[in-house]
Amino acid sequence: MGRNPIFILLNELQDPHNVGAIIRSAVAFGATAVLMPEHRETQITGTVIKSSAGTTFSIPIVRIGNINSTLIMLKERGFW
Repeated sequence: MGRNPIFILLNELQDPHNVGAIIRSAVAFGATAVLMPEHRETQITGTVIKSSAGTTFSIPIVRIGNINSTLIMLKERGFW
């Protein structure tokens, strides 16, 4: 890959406009993926896609179960 992967972790965002803007920014800054909890998080809707200017389709959106478990797993694999 040649570079360190960058993951964007969302936490309890309810406004689809904010989620779309974060996804758009993640793509612009070259992030590898966006991690979204399955619960207490807005879903990928038309509003999110529109707010992201379509970049939702340009980056993997990974649904995760538990934020703490995910952070521990990433840390164990050398992420900082």
